[in-house]
Amino acid sequence: MQTHIEVRGVKELQQAFRKIDKKLKRELQKELRKIAEPAAGKARAIAVSKGLSTRTVSGIRPGSRVGMAVVRQIRRKTTGKRPDIGPLLMERVMEPAAVETMPEAVLRLEMMLDRVANWGQSD
Repeated sequence: MQTHIEVRGVKELQQAFRKIDKKLKRELQKELRKIAEPAAGKARAIAVSKGLSTRTVSGIRPGSRVGMAVVRQIRRKTTGKRPDIGPLLMERVMEPAAVETMPEAVLRLEMMLDRVANWGQSD
């Protein structure tokens, strides 16, 4: 079961952008968060269908790390009733959401890379 897309060179691309333009780096991070949004939405929907608390569901957010689009649980502590909530969320919510939204994420990533390749060029 594939749960991630690996694009080689994104980290190096970001480092090069950092040298050129800080605004461009911020735009790239914003684009990566947008790529993660459908998976985050699907993860929230799955979490609701499984009866997880609203606090847990509201903490599922898209984000970006250096060169990665991620979906994460931002709450440090959800309810405190399940010490194993992290692995459970990953197995029952995050991974199924990632698998289901993979085709859309690939398409969005390709479109983002096309936009980055044409950055600064006049039409």
